[in-house]
Amino acid sequence: MATLTKFTELMHKYMKRANMSDSTLAEKLDIKRETVFRWRKGTIKSPTCSKVEISAKVFALNPIERNEFLIAAGCPNPSTLQTFKSDVNIKTVSAANLHPFFGHEDLLARVFNTWKSLPLEHIAIIGPKQSGKTSLLNYIHQTQFNTLSNTQQTDQYQWIFIDFKNVQMHNPESFMRYLLKNLNPSCDTSGDLTELAETLNDSLNKPTILLMDNIEYGLKLPKLDELFWGYLRSLGEHIGQLGYCVSSRLSLLELEELSEKIGKPSPLVNIFANELELQPFTKTEAQKFLKLAHVPSKDSKWILDQCQYRWPILLQIFCKARLEESKNNWQEISLKKIQRYKHFF
Repeated sequence: MATLTKFTELMHKYMKRANMSDSTLAEKLDIKRETVFRWRKGTIKSPTCSKVEISAKVFALNPIERNEFLIAAGCPNPSTLQTFKSDVNIKTVSAANLHPFFGHEDLLARVFNTWKSLPLEHIAIIGPKQSGKTSLLNYIHQTQFNTLSNTQQTDQYQWIFIDFKNVQMHNPESFMRYLLKNLNPSCDTSGDLTELAETLNDSLNKPTILLMDNIEYGLKLPKLDELFWGYLRSLGEHIGQLGYCVSSRLSLLELEELSEKIGKPSPLVNIFANELELQPFTKTEAQKFLKLAHVPSKDSKWILDQCQYRWPILLQIFCKARLEESKNNWQEISLKKIQRYKHFF
């Protein structure tokens, strides 16, 4: 059932922001004007979720706003939660109340705001192994923001996900061909690196975000030499419509030191001004997480006592063990399972 008061508040807010009448929205949703009116008045207890999702696109909501809007309408988005869950099953937590990146909403908002205007700025997402960096980049890529502002629609942007562990990224030519195929599938990619670079430059006809995972791995690849990284740096410095978002276990300073050590002293990382660090949950966030997982107070206190570093994946292990293992030994089993995540401690 929808949280009617919240849903009606959001309907008023987003319709006003979009300067949209009942009739206009009804036409876009292919429903009666009276239905939109009843949504705003809160007299429909269960709005049709498919129409609510279309409304979110019409209102140009960012992912955080969209998630709140769907929840208020009684329409959780389980597909998003399933796609971007951590290694441990998140089914123990109420899908209707949990954002896919619960605890990191502020970080996501900062990312969204960074790309609202040109020239695009470059962002580094920093965090330890299994802290959710890759999932975060995938979430950004596959969600592709309903908008980045009230006037900038998603189709005005281009999004390319790059994983440097993918063999296609291991030499400059195949890297460039991959970019070009994503930007313009019909373009000719038979030339050498210089020709490919010129074609890439010509293909950047609208704001483009490169989401690059495992950047420290890429820096170590022998064929991605100083010339290659210098070229990417030059593009990022001189093309306002090109933005980079990289993920790394290392800070920007550590990445710079790594590049010096391996003989690539002009790395891409020098142009990054935004370094956003994934952090574990605060105590309050961890308590809310466990409450949403229906963990009783006694067990919740024990979990928090054992889990000083409240990374989501560790809390999920405790919740999953409690749900699936024997009542008598779930604590012992969960403590054994978290030993593989010693890097968090």
